[in-house]
Amino acid sequence: TDAGVSLLLFEERRPFHPERLHQALDVLLQGVVRTRGRAWVASQPDIALWLESAGGGMRVGHAGPWLASQAGPQWSELDSEQQLKASLNWDEDYGDRMQELVVIAHEADPGEIRQALLGAVLTDDEIAEGQPAWRHYPDPFGEWHEDPCEDPAEGEQEPASQERRNQ
Repeated sequence: TDAGVSLLLFEERRPFHPERLHQALDVLLQGVVRTRGRAWVASQPDIALWLESAGGGMRVGHAGPWLASQAGPQWSELDSEQQLKASLNWDEDYGDRMQELVVIAHEADPGEIRQALLGAVLTDDEIAEGQPAWRHYPDPFGEWHEDPCEDPAEGEQEPASQERRNQ
């Protein structure tokens, strides 16, 4: 830390609101050396998203189904380490769904990063709406995303993003 380097482990049980997460991702592009981890976006309850940033760029993509989802693997398909981790983190309501992001920063305030990410998780009122309502939240991620992205207000998308969405 005396050289301005910090490590942040962000773990949170509540899902991210997709639009607020999209806005908060800018904090992971400035002063952040590397980010990696799984994210749970409320509008995509069955899919773990993989978030990775380095050098001012970011990719968000599908990392496969959560164990708690219908399409998830069976316990018998997991190795003993995966079973142990899942059972230690299992939640009665959400199963294995949770945020797990590791952020290595240089000259960035880990408190600001944490606050930006916490501001993107669902509020108490949104949690109370329930999972069926979450599926209808506008989702800028779709199946594939890369940052920095074009401003949706400008009506343009990156060619690679458009190409992936059409497949």
